[in-house]
Order: sequence, then C-alpha cells, then structure tokens
Amino acid sequence: LMSGVLYRTVVRAVVLNARSMVDVLSRGKSTLVSEQPFDPGYWVRKAEQFVDDKSKIAALALELYHMETEKEAEKREIKKEMEISIMEHGLKEKTRLLGQRLVYERFLLECWTGLQSLSPTDITSVRKLEPDFPTKPAGAKFPTKSIVDAVMRAGVPSIDNIRSGILGTCVFPAARQDLKYGVLSEAVHFPMGQELFVRDDEADDVKKFFKHLANRYSIPAAELNSNYISWFNK
Repeated sequence: LMSGVLYRTVVRAVVLNARSMVDVLSRGKSTLVSEQPFDPGYWVRKAEQFVDDKSKIAALALELYHMETEKEAEKREIKKEMEISIMEHGLKEKTRLLGQRLVYERFLLECWTGLQSLSPTDITSVRKLEPDFPTKPAGAKFPTKSIVDAVMRAGVPSIDNIRSGILGTCVFPAARQDLKYGVLSEAVHFPMGQELFVRDDEADDVKKFFKHLANRYSIPAAELNSNYISWFNK
C-alpha cells in the first residue's frame, strides 16, 4: 500500500470516493514500471482536468499514468536505437573508402581489359593525352590507376564505348585522388561479408556510380546517414 503522505495527497486532491481511489491506484502501481516516483495525487489532478464524475477519476488517473509510462519507455527505446544507429554508421564510415576503392579498382581493371584491344590509331590518340600509356597495351604490365583513369576520360570514341559498356548511362564522376594510388593488380578480392557504403551527402553522380558498380559486382550497397556520422565523431 502507498505511504501515508501519498494517501493524504490523494485525499486532498479528491473530495468524493477518496478511499476507493487510493485502493485502485495502489493496486495499479504494482503492475507498472517507471523510472519516475509514483505520485497518485499528481495523476488524480491530471484526471480531474478531463472528467467531472469523481467515480471515474481513479480509473482515468491510472490510464493516464499507463500512457505516460509507455511513452517514456518508447522514448528510451528510440534513444537506444538511435545510439546504436550512430555507432553503426560511425564504424561503417571507417570502411567506406576501402569499399569504394576496391570497386573502383575492379572497374578500372575491366576498363584495362577493354583498352588492350585498342587499334593503333586509338593508341596514338591516347598517347598524345597520356604519354605513359603503353604502345602495345595487349600483354603489357598493368599501369597505374591514374593512367587508366585518365585514359578513360580521354574522349576517344572507342574508349567511350568501353566505358559505357560497363557503366551504361551512369556518369563517370570526377577523379578522386584518395582512390587512385597504387598500381592495378591482376585480381581484386573484396573482403568476405563486406558491404559498399556511400554517404547520403555525397554527390548524386558519385552515389549512382558506386551503387552501379556494387550491383555489377554483386556487392551489397547501403547509404550512411551523414548526421549520425557527425554525431559519432563528436
């Protein structure tokens, strides 16, 4: 049963049926879970704002308390879920560049395969723009990513066909230095279970480019919430 102080609070708040309200509220308290102290007088006063019939106040007070308790529990659950999402997005952000670099390299490797079939005339045109491009790409060692990237932007019709054959209508976004370091390897292995991530605040052409490549190479892709990432880094 509730303490004498709480009992007197209810009595002061209710003129009629005071004792029955105390009994109902006391029984109801044991079925509720709340981080806040249970104050029957407060909930009775809240109930009085909605009904005039004193015999219904106790039941309504309990209902209001139930509703508030459920609302607070829901708020705590939402907060917990948001904290988990922030942590998840922050950790995934740390692997985002790795995933983008790997699919970008796989894309360039496909491009390189197509470039090995260029005609002598096209090779001459390419070498005017990129002197380090091999004179005989067929059978040549893998060039740097920067060379292949530059050649794929050369504007030579046959090269444009190679690129569109891979990307379709997807735009090849502007070159990024953070993706182009190193030399192409003969095979690109994506880590088991790895997803490809893009941030929701990256340019649309960048997101479409990487999502297209992820789909092409059967890699799961997802967008990261940039606000969550910012909160994670604070």
